[in-house]
Amino acid sequence: MQQQFFAIGVITNTHNLKGEVRFLPHYPEFPIKKLTKLYIDHYGQYMILEIERARPHKKFWLLKFKNYERIDDVIKFKGSAALVGTPGAGSAVFS
Repeated sequence: MQQQFFAIGVITNTHNLKGEVRFLPHYPEFPIKKLTKLYIDHYGQYMILEIERARPHKKFWLLKFKNYERIDDVIKFKGSAALVGTPGAGSAVFS
């Protein structure tokens, strides 16, 4: 079965020098805190990123990805769509 994706928000900007990004969810009730992985549509290629930490900040969520420690590592994700795999398509993205 082919993997299907569901857009849940957009990475709007970086937040600090330690590699956090600002994530604006399309659906405020979506359980972002429970996510363990996130797919990023980066210029037509899907990247799988593991979420190390997620916390609310104003109308955004601040996400920290594993192995991305500096602003230079995550600035390339600015403006990228954030996606999750659909349930039943073989993707376990929730803890």
